[in-house]
Amino acid sequence: MLHISSTPPRRNIGIDLLRVVAAFYAIILHILGVGGLQVAASGAGQTLLCNALSMWCYCAVNIFGIITGFVSYTEEARPLKLKSYLRLWGEVVFYNLLLTVLTLWLHPGRARLSSLLFSFFPLLSNKHWYFTVYTGVFFFIPFLNAAVRSCENRKLLVLLALIIFGFTTLESYLGLFVCNGGYSFTWLMMLYIVGAILRKSDLGSRIRPTAAFLGILGLFLIALVMRSLGAWWCYPLRSESAPVTDSYVFPGHLLIAVLYTVLFAQWQPGRLFRKFAAFAAPGAFAVYLIHTQRYIWYGYMLDHFAPWASLSPLEIGVRVVLTAVVFTLVSLVIDWLRRQLFRCLEKVGKRSCNPAQG
Repeated sequence: MLHISSTPPRRNIGIDLLRVVAAFYAIILHILGVGGLQVAASGAGQTLLCNALSMWCYCAVNIFGIITGFVSYTEEARPLKLKSYLRLWGEVVFYNLLLTVLTLWLHPGRARLSSLLFSFFPLLSNKHWYFTVYTGVFFFIPFLNAAVRSCENRKLLVLLALIIFGFTTLESYLGLFVCNGGYSFTWLMMLYIVGAILRKSDLGSRIRPTAAFLGILGLFLIALVMRSLGAWWCYPLRSESAPVTDSYVFPGHLLIAVLYTVLFAQWQPGRLFRKFAAFAAPGAFAVYLIHTQRYIWYGYMLDHFAPWASLSPLEIGVRVVLTAVVFTLVSLVIDWLRRQLFRCLEKVGKRSCNPAQG
């Protein structure tokens, strides 16, 4: 859900802003899902609104994965920066420790002291699924980049079409590739390849922003109609009751994420947006870490928003969006403070190692 390897010579501010948009969408999805709002909605208007919000935001994880490939791919071979991964690991450990300590202090019955120890081992305890599967993808980055680099653009575009329309369709309906709805190493690796292809082929420059936006809107409407109809062709051809649209691997959600990447990659933000991107983009992953941390997830998110289902569709929409905005902004501020703390600790560490510079 982020770029932690090689950095291109020039940052794409539009892509940085897209990270924040994806984090914001992820919170909306979780308010509807784990928050219990979508299941509790029974009225026609409330159900339609929840379906619309979920179909609009289901691209969030796909956007994160594609961005990783888009910004990590380079035309020249570069070594894997393990230090960058360790910084990410430190961020994950920091938030798990912080939120576990706060839970022990405020709600002692909800946490155990042993959780403090497990906070140092996020992979072993599988604290955050995205971080777990990203770890696997991270160590494959040099090989994935080399494979994309060795192919000519025409072949890469064929591969892109096979992934978007072939791989996703077979997985959505038949589950042939065991992607677990998108919560898997396989799917994140596919997203990385898609992002790398977009970067190498420069496909985005051939698609006008207006066409990209209209494509997003059209695909969203198709997904919404499918989700609302509940016809037989909206369900997988295996023993599952959830419609194919309720999965990250649904072809429409992947294509929407591709078009978002194309759209934002071409955007030239003004000064105000550039300042916001400089502040917010480094904290986009923290938005995910904070609200999916175990004690926030089960203590605050789980079924917390189900009572809103009795409100009018307008009230539901306003509350969901405002809650996601506030949570995103608060998380970004918290992570800004964390980064300042880490910088101070890093300076202190350098001075202690080099007393002559003190």
